[in-house]
Amino acid sequence: MGRKQPARAAAVLAAHQGQSLLSEERRAISNKRHLDDLEKSNYTEPGVSSSAARGGNIDGLDGDEGAERPTGSRHLRAAAEEGSKRRKKMTTAVRMLLMYSKNYNTLVSEANLPLDQPNYRTAQAKPSRYPPLRLCSVCGSKPAYSCIRCGIEYCDLTCRATHDESRCERRIG
Repeated sequence: MGRKQPARAAAVLAAHQGQSLLSEERRAISNKRHLDDLEKSNYTEPGVSSSAARGGNIDGLDGDEGAERPTGSRHLRAAAEEGSKRRKKMTTAVRMLLMYSKNYNTLVSEANLPLDQPNYRTAQAKPSRYPPLRLCSVCGSKPAYSCIRCGIEYCDLTCRATHDESRCERRIG
């Protein structure tokens, strides 16, 4: 029995040495790449449906998401007309805002802000005098451990299980 524990401990140590901890520089590069990927996946350009281009509804915003079109029956037509009277029609200005809305990044890039004056693109702040805030990537509490593969921090075994199962992307290593 005494021989198995040192052999097992040596095997675990060898496995952990193979997955060496990441340098701070590589972690920063990895985090930047991860944030860029998130920005790309969250980017959505507001679209106009084909019916809106023809003058119809804008993505179902007129309030008839579940309403059926009358098929010929008198009561179906009467119910549809009664429902349309109750609905508030959107004004032309609201329709234009919804059809041609732009996200913040598009507005900033189209503004052609001068580089010699302080603005959104040239804004800078002093480095913080406080250390960076460390939070568990799963629950947000104070972390006690960090993942060997990706360097993201977690606080306990349940958060580690969640991290390993769904959040560890093994970005570097």
